[in-house]
Amino acid sequence: MFRDMAGGGLGGLAFAPAVYLWTARPQVLVHWSASGDVFVNTGAGGMQRVEFADGDGLAPLCYSTLEASACGAVPCRFDTPAGTVPLTDRADCRADPGIVLTLSRSPVTGPCSNTFVWSDVAAADGLTAHEEKDGVGIRVGAVCRNRPWKPCQS
Repeated sequence: MFRDMAGGGLGGLAFAPAVYLWTARPQVLVHWSASGDVFVNTGAGGMQRVEFADGDGLAPLCYSTLEASACGAVPCRFDTPAGTVPLTDRADCRADPGIVLTLSRSPVTGPCSNTFVWSDVAAADGLTAHEEKDGVGIRVGAVCRNRPWKPCQS
């Protein structure tokens, strides 16, 4: 009987790192996929899919069950756990401390911090913003993984 209890305790210890890694992973705030759809974290683990640009790529499989919606009149804004994300036709580069990043369909004039344009994102196969311990991490480009039919290019 003691051996059965000890085995269960060791099994729990082996399971603990997996639980930690699952809960400690960075939370996706926004993903702009090569399909043109924007996936926005609306808080409490909920994601919203927004049809925003016309792309040729695929949406992530993990969000394939989400119904797509239009954001209505552009510009529109979405609140995420880390701040606001505006979707616009043309970014105006105004300083707003509550904005995490701005997604624009058309090129912007001048340098705008954390503003991303559809032509650049489409060429890079997407954009993902994660909430991290020290702020927001933004990755432009798809995660490169070797596949039997397509070797990793980056």
